[in-house]
Amino acid sequence: MATTKKRSTSSRSRSSGSSSSSARNDGLAARTGRTIRNRPYASTAIAAGAASLVAGIAGLVMAKRNSGKNWGEFGDDLSTRASNRLSEAKTMVTDAADRLRHRDGIDPDRSQSEIMEEALTLKETGKKTKGSRGPTAQQDIKAGIATSNQEAKAGAKAYS
Repeated sequence: MATTKKRSTSSRSRSSGSSSSSARNDGLAARTGRTIRNRPYASTAIAAGAASLVAGIAGLVMAKRNSGKNWGEFGDDLSTRASNRLSEAKTMVTDAADRLRHRDGIDPDRSQSEIMEEALTLKETGKKTKGSRGPTAQQDIKAGIATSNQEAKAGAKAYS
């Protein structure tokens, strides 16, 4: 029966070859290869980010060439466009917030104390104080198309 001998490496052979192999393993190509093997998702994200950056720079250079302006003028145009877009976005967000406030039955012109007073009155009597929407609101509640939570609660209490 033949026995197989395991090959053992001596510390001397590792130390003598480590200087040249460590130089090979510390190079950019070796580190990149290890990163790609060990972390493929991170490597893909880095590559996608680099490709996006290169595409963005190429697009910027092409837009500058097509404009026929120098870099200073082109930069001013870009900053003007960016500030205009930012102000448009702020306006859209403000309008959307206002629509949400009105949709929920909150009147932005009323103070917090007025809203609390009305809530207490609703709780005690089931009827709104000043500013009630009147008989139309009662019809809406009855039909099930109340526009605010307060109206729905008042209608449920009034018709139960």
